[in-house]
Amino acid sequence: MVRPAYDFLDMPRTRPSLSGPAARSVRRGALALAAVLAACAVGSPARAAAGTVTGRLDLPPAEKREASSARGYLDAVDNAILPVQAFSPTPFMIVALEGAAAGDAAPPPQANYELRGESFARPVIAVVRGQEVLIRNVGLMPRTLVAKEDPNLVPKGTLNVTGSKSFRIAEADKIYTIIDPSAPHLVGRIVAVATPFSANPDRDGRFMLDGVPAGTYKLRVFFLDRWLPVEVSVTVPSGSRAKTDVRVPIPADYRTVK
Repeated sequence: MVRPAYDFLDMPRTRPSLSGPAARSVRRGALALAAVLAACAVGSPARAAAGTVTGRLDLPPAEKREASSARGYLDAVDNAILPVQAFSPTPFMIVALEGAAAGDAAPPPQANYELRGESFARPVIAVVRGQEVLIRNVGLMPRTLVAKEDPNLVPKGTLNVTGSKSFRIAEADKIYTIIDPSAPHLVGRIVAVATPFSANPDRDGRFMLDGVPAGTYKLRVFFLDRWLPVEVSVTVPSGSRAKTDVRVPIPADYRTVK
């Protein structure tokens, strides 16, 4: 192999030297960068002490379906492929941690609420005070949405397919019922809260809240269109890997209690 007459490997390896104002400018920049990196590494005290709260709602036994007294042309038979599932209340539930430390946390940038065909993706969602709500129509029909409690909350006009409408929740402790007047079955609820630490439990009642600063909180449970008379005290210890597990008893009359 013939080596070219000039090869970059033959270039002299010398370090550039700076002096005077240029050197001082470089040193100041390096010190500023080191300060920024140190601040990022340390983080805020609340974030450094953030932990995880896990738990489960102790739901009462599912109500049994009563046999129909009316008889049709054929006798009723069980579904051999997929048994009829009992009513699950958890899609209509929200758990929220309220406390002084929760109020200091910044709200998430946006809450997405999808409209899928004849229903919303979830019957209820929690939105932090000051947070923007984005409703997206991913169904096959245009809709005209309005909040029963505040007709001016949702921007007026038709929400076309693939379109979206956004608005901001200004106050906490509010419940907004989103409907389409031409489709009475289409109902979604937005629960305005003062804490970013909320979640929808899964079908078994389990939930997890991450990034919770150390402190004492009150855990509340929302169902359908109201807050249940359920409050559990939760203490999150300091430490970035602290975990707290709670059990939340749900009263047997939760479906009718006001």
